[in-house]
Amino acid sequence: MIAVCIATYNHESFIAQCIESVLSQLCDEPMRIYIGDDASMDGTADICEQYAATDERIVYVRRDKNMGLTNNTIDLYYRIMADNCEYIAMLDGDDYWCDDHKLYKQLNYMHDHPEYGLVHTCIDLLYPHKYIADKRESVKEGDVSGIISNYSIGNCSVVFKTELLNLIDFVEFQQQGFMSVDYIMYLIFSCHTQFGFLSDHTAVWRRGHDSVSNTNDMEKQIRYVHNSLAMWKYAAKLYPQRWPADEKDLENYFHFRAFTIAFKYGDRKRALQEANLMGEGYRKKQKLKI
Repeated sequence: MIAVCIATYNHESFIAQCIESVLSQLCDEPMRIYIGDDASMDGTADICEQYAATDERIVYVRRDKNMGLTNNTIDLYYRIMADNCEYIAMLDGDDYWCDDHKLYKQLNYMHDHPEYGLVHTCIDLLYPHKYIADKRESVKEGDVSGIISNYSIGNCSVVFKTELLNLIDFVEFQQQGFMSVDYIMYLIFSCHTQFGFLSDHTAVWRRGHDSVSNTNDMEKQIRYVHNSLAMWKYAAKLYPQRWPADEKDLENYFHFRAFTIAFKYGDRKRALQEANLMGEGYRKKQKLKI
């Protein structure tokens, strides 16, 4: 059984296309679709309920109050694990699959390569006024832990073995306040299994609207960068031999990223706040004068 994990929130304009792209999959493996609606305030619930009422493969969970992306996703994982699904395919409610053989191809790949615990594909980017095809053709496979910081994985393209979730301390994720689970989760997976890649274009990542990782709000962007810093600190403590980065080096790097965001928005005060969080030597190296 393969589980499709869909976290959604206020995706009234997108969720039908998302669900339809899953229902159109031509795959021999039995499939169950888990949709976690995080107390959407638009028409998302009505659309999801209509699909769930007509297809018994859909498990629709409507939250009474907003839990946040991390808690919403973790709850779906618990349900998937309890139902003993062998594989999990990831898909957010505002994205969709563009290849009806996506799951068939990825499961065949994993059956042929049992040492691989995760396989992902090329993704395309859909903006309000343009569509960009991902042209990556030669992404490294196997042990990717050494390059994972620069190893681009489109969450909407991923299939992984459910058993890998046993490596994750979800309570710690929640206590850390991580804004999402995919990035840090794949960091951890990379230390325990090999990753596979298919150059097929199977999924579309919708951009240009507000979400956790995609926003035009400066403070939200900076908060996401700070969240990435917390994730890397956590990963470095878990696997110091894999990522022996000095904590101050990590802080300098991510505060500089936050500084560039504030600078881009012309917010000098916010940029100075981030600059003051860097070491003096690092500021000099970047030629920052504050």
